[in-house]
Amino acid sequence: FGANELRNLVVERNTIVMPRGQTGIAENIGTTAVFVSWNNRFAGNRYLLASNPAPFFWMGQSLEERQWQAYGSGANDLYGR
Repeated sequence: FGANELRNLVVERNTIVMPRGQTGIAENIGTTAVFVSWNNRFAGNRYLLASNPAPFFWMGQSLEERQWQAYGSGANDLYGR
């Protein structure tokens, strides 16, 4: 069916409960466009993360909270364990 394209995704003002697993975006088309130019973002969410040391996935990497924020995701988010 061709490449899947995720554009203009806004995940905002949610409570995300994650006792395990990851949240974020993965790509399988060989481009970083889904992360850098297709207007996909997470902002203003509340994360309940339990003990997962790397609960986020972005740019092909498992990330901890500070790394997630360094990519510009998670702006104005709240984190709890």
